Amino acid sequence: MQVKFTSRFSGRLSGFEYLNRRLLTAAILLPLVMACDSDGTVVTSVSGTATETPAEVNDSVVDVAGDPAENAGQTPACIDSPPVGDGWGWNGTESCRIGETGDTSASGGDANNQTSGNQTADNQTTNNQSQECVDTPPVGDGWGWNGSASCRIGNTQTTTNTGNNTGANTNTGSQTLSDETVLLRSVTDLVLVTGQSNALGAGTGYDEFLDAPNPNVLAYTDLGWQVADLNQVWDRDWHPRNNPNTPPSNNFSLHFGKRVVEKSPDRVVGFILLTSPGSRISEWGPESELFIQIRNKVSQAINELPDVSRLSAILWHQGESDSSDSDAYGAALYDLINRFRSEPWFGGGRPFVCGETAGAPVNNQLNRLNTDADPWTACVEGEGLAVIAGTDHFNAASLRTIGQRYGDAYLRMWLGIE
Repeated sequence: MQVKFTSRFSGRLSGFEYLNRRLLTAAILLPLVMACDSDGTVVTSVSGTATETPAEVNDSVVDVAGDPAENAGQTPACIDSPPVGDGWGWNGTESCRIGETGDTSASGGDANNQTSGNQTADNQTTNNQSQECVDTPPVGDGWGWNGSASCRIGNTQTTTNTGNNTGANTNTGSQTLSDETVLLRSVTDLVLVTGQSNALGAGTGYDEFLDAPNPNVLAYTDLGWQVADLNQVWDRDWHPRNNPNTPPSNNFSLHFGKRVVEKSPDRVVGFILLTSPGSRISEWGPESELFIQIRNKVSQAINELPDVSRLSAILWHQGESDSSDSDAYGAALYDLINRFRSEPWFGGGRPFVCGETAGAPVNNQLNRLNTDADPWTACVEGEGLAVIAGTDHFNAASLRTIGQRYGDAYLRMWLGIE
């Protein structure tokens, strides 16, 4: 069982909805036995551990630091409510964060046993408890319940608990999903980019404004998933940098992602880059070292995304090393497409988009993807794109442009957006 967010970045339901969902989760997952003692305190038994929370009869019953009339205009105390220790409680009218209330602290009628959000008493014990993350329905989604909060399967959360000999328990551990986790759970489009030099983009320019990151575009880096920034390492040691002490090179993957979220702002794009500069198409052959590297990297990247199991598309930019207009290249390209589609992390019915080289005759073979009977193949044009003098490598401006063209083709094929 996991807490679902109502929007990508809000990370917060309304107070009432949040409390209801947490109470419902606790009721489903934990045996809950409640009884009231004579002084109006609710004694709650959760999985054999007794805790105490003040009884909620109505808004005026709880004695908040004296006579209610004397407290007019003051914010009621935030009282911890089941599931105890999740950082949220009830102030008599709405959900609230424990420890973030106003002027008033709750009094239990005894000056030596006051609580202000967290419950303490004279005889306290402190211990660290590691709570196992147990898989809960839907089983296999990577999320479970550790007794007090949603958690990732395989993670053990250490929390600090303090309580007195009557069973009062306060959990001070961090139990909220991080911004990074929220973003990873929001990925809508996962794309593999592969090919040779122009897919790598090495040796090109960089502009801090034109090549600035977009928070909805992620790259799989040497440190895992991050908001894509050309200063990171995406592929081949220091890519997109040529040297860690110099400005980075460019890459069309970033501009592909930025184009997608520009036209469809609710998308979150993640891309995986693995290239082989100077290589012929045969290097991507069955069970070749390069194809095995792609398989391993894609699998690893997907395993680090909570809610994604397949690629949305593959972007292919290769052909400079083959160059000639050869039917053999065309046959090898279709073999490669079918090989990708046989992988469980891709499959059929998903875009495979290639890009033209800088004027090489092989473009005739690449453009067959625009005229064949397969609706899920396409090729973007290279017309009007400039290269670095003396090479067949696109310059930075051309990489930005062709990245946008890849984005337009993908949006048209996958989302029906022109």
